[in-house]
Order: sequence, then structure tokens, then C-alpha cells
Amino acid sequence: AQTCGTLGLLLAYPGGAAGRADQGDGAPLAGIERVVEACLRTLVVAERSDACQTVLRQECMRPFVAAAVSVEALEAGVTGSCQGLAAVYARILTFVDRFCLPLAALAAFAFP
Repeated sequence: AQTCGTLGLLLAYPGGAAGRADQGDGAPLAGIERVVEACLRTLVVAERSDACQTVLRQECMRPFVAAAVSVEALEAGVTGSCQGLAAVYARILTFVDRFCLPLAALAAFAFP
């Protein structure tokens, strides 16, 4: 349980690596790679990969999607329109590039 809590704090949105990725940090996992990898390995050894998925879903993905994908963001100031669709899509792609792909690379080492 402590490992999941640590992982959640390190990766959380908006205060952790997920938040830094959304704010434009090009390397949001910089400096915490080893700790994140150690947490992931611990969860593998404990056969708790499901806990890792839960932490990522609850602490990173849901809060990010709630912040990025909203009626306000989609409308971009023009009620009833989809003026902001391109910006929402770009924000999601940037988040995937800056946070999800580097995290997947770390997970590849932890989940052989």
C-alpha cells in the first residue's frame, strides 16, 4: 500500500509528473525515474500490477482528462461550438508524448 501511495504522489495530476507534463515540462519524470521504476518493480514482485493500473487511472489519467476535456475547453469561448477541439486534441497528444510514453518506457523495464 505504501508503494502505491508513493507512486501516486510522484505521478499525480496536477502536483506530480503528470501535472508537470501538462504544464509543458519536457521531462516530467526527470530525477524520479529510479524511484518510479523501483515502485513498479515492487508491485511486480508483489503481483500487484492491478494496483499500479488503479493508481495511474485515479491519480493521473482521470484528473488530466477532467481538466483537459471539458465543455469550456471544447467551446473555446464560443458557446455551442467546437472551436477548441484542435486545442483539446493537441493537449492530449502532448500529454501522451511527455508523460505516457516515458512512463511506458520505464514500465517496460519493470514489467519484463
